[in-house]
Amino acid sequence: MRYILARDVYSADAEFVLGRILELKSSLKEARYYFQQVLKKDNEHSGARDALQRLSKKKYKKLT
Repeated sequence: MRYILARDVYSADAEFVLGRILELKSSLKEARYYFQQVLKKDNEHSGARDALQRLSKKKYKKLT
């Protein structure tokens, strides 16, 4: 996936998929970074918005 990003740095969808993979691997800080990058490129990307909300809930659950 990082190879794809290296070839097409403008691909919001590739960054979204990488963020999902990192989220599933519990690399939440890295996943959050990629989801934020997606929104910088496409501020209406609903998948990235949903993912950031989901990560915020996971962070909240860890704190309680």
